[in-house]
Amino acid sequence: MQRQTHDPEGNPEVLDGMETFNPHRPSSSGSTPDEQSRDTDRTMVEKKNRAAVGSAFAEGGRDKVFSPPHSAYPLSANPSSMMHYGSDPTGTLGVHHPKEIVRIERDWSGPAGGQVCQFYTSWVMELEGRVTPAQFQALINTINHHLQLANSTGSTVWENLLAVLTWHTSLIWYTPRFEREMRNIEKIIEQANTELWNAKGLNVLSPRDVALQYVSCHR
Repeated sequence: MQRQTHDPEGNPEVLDGMETFNPHRPSSSGSTPDEQSRDTDRTMVEKKNRAAVGSAFAEGGRDKVFSPPHSAYPLSANPSSMMHYGSDPTGTLGVHHPKEIVRIERDWSGPAGGQVCQFYTSWVMELEGRVTPAQFQALINTINHHLQLANSTGSTVWENLLAVLTWHTSLIWYTPRFEREMRNIEKIIEQANTELWNAKGLNVLSPRDVALQYVSCHR
């Protein structure tokens, strides 16, 4: 028969080298058996979750469970079902949404390493059958010419000197060269739309609306 005694909390202990089970007594790791049981249950739940995730990947469920955001734009040319190339004009300009938006991109290899805004004059196939290449290039060349005038170095120097001499009050009563040329470009585009492009089911928008990044043509 083993001798027993009681600890200060009244729990029996064996003095002959073997202890009785005490659920409230901390183990050598510093946690009670109840805490160890909860840790064990938590570990088992985590293992089950990891196993479930692994099975989802193994069964090809990656896109269903962990589908990352991706671009919806096709990497190749649009299929014929998405193109309106060669189709007749439909709808009313300014009322219906365009079937397509053709962009004439900015030419970054232009003067001053692309610092002076210029647009490509190469022919855009989407406009085939609506306007001729000569009519298209005439409009883009006119826009490019006025953009060069808008970025004139002499005008920039004069306007800065004028602003300094007038304590920047010239910004109130003087219209800068850049603004005047942008207004001229918008008038030219409006005239071209009225005389030619709108009649062909096309509508050219001012590049100022998109920070001079491209010239958009709705068709």
